[in-house]
Amino acid sequence: MLDGDLATGRLLLRDFINATTGFAVLAGRLGVHEKSLMRMFGAAGNPHAENLLAVLRTLQDECRLSLRVEAKPVRRRRAVPETLSA
Repeated sequence: MLDGDLATGRLLLRDFINATTGFAVLAGRLGVHEKSLMRMFGAAGNPHAENLLAVLRTLQDECRLSLRVEAKPVRRRRAVPETLSA
């Protein structure tokens, strides 16, 4: 997700939820409808940051996860010159 591949990140998170707590338990802990939560993490889903962070926080508690995000400088790519057509 942090690298910009949101669709794959959502689907991986959906698979993780299914393999661990399940959507019913997670929805109960968050106070949202199970189907709404499933749509958020579906192929066309678009969870708000507030919902995404609440899910991650709950999964951390439920599954004893430790998540860490590191900021590293990125080397800029050199611009490729456009070719001129004749």
